[in-house]
Amino acid sequence: MSASSVKNKLPVKWGFLDKEEGEKMTTLRTTVVVLLGASVLAASVQGASVPGASVLGRPLLYGPSTALQKTVEEFQCEVESSSKEVSILYQLFREGDRSKTLGFYSALSGEMANFPLFITASYEGYMVCVASVQNNTVIQPTVSERHHLRVVDPVNGAEVVVQSGSVEFYEGKPLSLRCNITKGNHVSYQWLVDGKPLPLSPLHNQTQELFIDSMVPQDSGEYTCVATNQLNFTKIYSSRSTAKVIKVKGQRSGVICIT
Repeated sequence: MSASSVKNKLPVKWGFLDKEEGEKMTTLRTTVVVLLGASVLAASVQGASVPGASVLGRPLLYGPSTALQKTVEEFQCEVESSSKEVSILYQLFREGDRSKTLGFYSALSGEMANFPLFITASYEGYMVCVASVQNNTVIQPTVSERHHLRVVDPVNGAEVVVQSGSVEFYEGKPLSLRCNITKGNHVSYQWLVDGKPLPLSPLHNQTQELFIDSMVPQDSGEYTCVATNQLNFTKIYSSRSTAKVIKVKGQRSGVICIT
């Protein structure tokens, strides 16, 4: 075989690459250029949609966690930091319900917003503070962490109602009493017999209602209920009913005469 024929059979070189490798490299370069061009275009379009965009800090909501019904309590909200001094609208809402505002306040960034609220039972639950820059639709509103409020209505008007019928009956009958109240919420109940707490027992189901499945004469006595609720660990409200006298009679044994 001649030197010229051997030379013709050697692969054609593109620089240091053969033809096949060169075509692969050209395709790779084209792909990289196209991808880079698309990225630059996307970035320029995205940046153009929010010129001068800024971020408003998350507001902080302060206030009591427990409040008495029909009293005035103050809640406060603030945005700790802002890129520049702006006028901020603060709004107070129940969590999940933006249809009705509980209060609103306008203040410069760095100033505290104050919400004096006349407390009603409907305020119980979670609330949030929403902060937005006034006259600016570019900066998105921000929302505080939720804050829980427990509303307490002091208990009053405890009364024992006999649900099982007569207050005087023979042993073996059940007793069902209920402690009604005229007002109050978050209430706990205690039952007394002759002024002493009724012992806890599987036979005595006692909450707002007291149920004893089978009464015996020893269960006779004056039944009283005490309803209690509290604002905090030191402020406690209670209402004690008047006593309801229950009398349980023993069964009379029959006399059999034999003649």
